[in-house]
Amino acid sequence: MDFSKLTAAQTSPGAMSSESPAEQERDALEAAATAEWNAMLAQGKTARRNWVRDGLLVPSTELEMAWGCSRQALDRAVKQGEFFAIEVDEKRYYPEVFTQVEMEAAKAVCFRLKGDDVVAKFIFWNKTHGCLGGLTPADAISAGKGDKVAQLAAAWSDERGLTA
Repeated sequence: MDFSKLTAAQTSPGAMSSESPAEQERDALEAAATAEWNAMLAQGKTARRNWVRDGLLVPSTELEMAWGCSRQALDRAVKQGEFFAIEVDEKRYYPEVFTQVEMEAAKAVCFRLKGDDVVAKFIFWNKTHGCLGGLTPADAISAGKGDKVAQLAAAWSDERGLTA
């Protein structure tokens, strides 16, 4: 057989496939969903890198200096759920707002932020909240409202159905 006269349409993967049109459509939809997922993951990586660039996430050395503790102590605290860190390019970073408050105050709030979504926890710490009078949690803690921030963290987690 002379294959030189086949058109591009006849030699495309689907043209010579034994897949039905429905299977080909399913495969195309799966490929599109995979591409969309990969694009979202790339956006997340870019956002995290931007948080580091903008100083919203800091390396452990800055938190160690602010709190007077060692990297090992921070690692243990993260492992025990007392704080959280965000991985960026295989390095661990901490919210810069932690450097603005005492370790025990941050621990009291982080303890009440349930779930594994560290980005959601990061957002909680960096946004203003109406029930805190339009302050961020760190600003409210600095204003002597640490108990109110801890209560808000618990309510925020409960509202999202996060219990552990």
